[in-house]
Amino acid sequence: MKPKSGCIAIVGRPNAGKSTLLNAVLDANLSIVTPKAQTTRERIRGVLSEGKRGQLVFVDTPGIHQAREGGINAFMVNEAREAMGGVDAIWYLVDPKSEVYHEQEVIKLIVQAPRAPVFVLQSKADIKL
Repeated sequence: MKPKSGCIAIVGRPNAGKSTLLNAVLDANLSIVTPKAQTTRERIRGVLSEGKRGQLVFVDTPGIHQAREGGINAFMVNEAREAMGGVDAIWYLVDPKSEVYHEQEVIKLIVQAPRAPVFVLQSKADIKL
């Protein structure tokens, strides 16, 4: 019998909407949502149970950005990097207002991550560009 569970890492830049997405998927207020960047500092796990269909474990991550060696910023980026190891899928959340060059740090970490399907999701679709 196949396992009926999976793990999905939610990654992206700071303030891309990762915590908002996790809360919406789980229909709960698990992650802090605020306009202040880098509020999520450690991985946050939430489980979606669908009865006989199975369970999905979602991992909300700190925003990926260019961080100097050492300190809290490097710790947060490392949390996101480690969250991508051993997952069944990666949801890469992109703010449509973000310039491509800002996304390079995220893309670099995704490419270095162990192989898992990557789904690119657009956030903030309700906001006019």
